[in-house]
Amino acid sequence: MLPTDMDLRTVLMKEIRNDPKSISGISRELKAKGIKLHKLVITGYLMALSDLGHIKAKDIPPSKVYYATSPKKLDIYKIVSEHLYRWDIPPGKKMAITLYTLERIFKRPIFLEELKRADAPPVDRMPRTTDEGRAEIRKILGKTDLDIPRSDPLYTSDEKYPEEYDRLMAEIILDAFSSSTLARGGGKQTFLKGL
Repeated sequence: MLPTDMDLRTVLMKEIRNDPKSISGISRELKAKGIKLHKLVITGYLMALSDLGHIKAKDIPPSKVYYATSPKKLDIYKIVSEHLYRWDIPPGKKMAITLYTLERIFKRPIFLEELKRADAPPVDRMPRTTDEGRAEIRKILGKTDLDIPRSDPLYTSDEKYPEEYDRLMAEIILDAFSSSTLARGGGKQTFLKGL
């Protein structure tokens, strides 16, 4: 049984962070700490962590050894996209919330290329901004790995989504710190339809 203040991902990552181990080795270490888990459960979680890129496996016959990888560089565009993908709302509204969210985070209009990076290509009726401030924004983005085409249009949100923004930020923060169990509902996915 796991300690109530930890999730299995955290427990497994602690086991292999500094010392790569096989499934049997992980199982033995956990048993020594009073945590009894079936090897199939451990195997399933290790496979999931491997699929997500958090760990890697190396064949060292007769077993496979698991070790932690260096964390991936976070991309705010992909994080926003991944969280909004979970919501059950129409694509047009997802795009509008994405634009509103990025505009609020960065405190500026958003380029088409940024919306594409967040998997939210604009629809025809999206409001474009004037070119005012374009050079300043391009200068800011020049320090990043974003390649913005010269003719890329800038967009600004004409609708406000403060409740959706607050919900999205809370989900992102709880997920980033593996703290969803601290929220009301005990970590259960409680997405509202149509929000």
